[in-house]
Amino acid sequence: MAESNISPVIDSVSATPAIIGDDQTSNLEVLASDADDGPLPLSYNWMVPAGSVSDPTSATPVGNPYMTSSAFPLAPGREVDMHQYLFK
Repeated sequence: MAESNISPVIDSVSATPAIIGDDQTSNLEVLASDADDGPLPLSYNWMVPAGSVSDPTSATPVGNPYMTSSAFPLAPGREVDMHQYLFK
């Protein structure tokens, strides 16, 4: 009988700094664990509603909600709370 797989768990997600202006970036980080280490290694795929991340497959990309989107709903000069941005 095959052993059952235990699903990975996201332990935390952070953005540093958490509050950024429209010309700034934030260092993103996800900490995750997999109790049974498999059957495949952990992988990452950041998806943001607007803007971009430096490497969507990294556990620690740099995020900027304004890099690629002129349609982001905040006017230039405003600030965005990256925690609210990441969890929409």
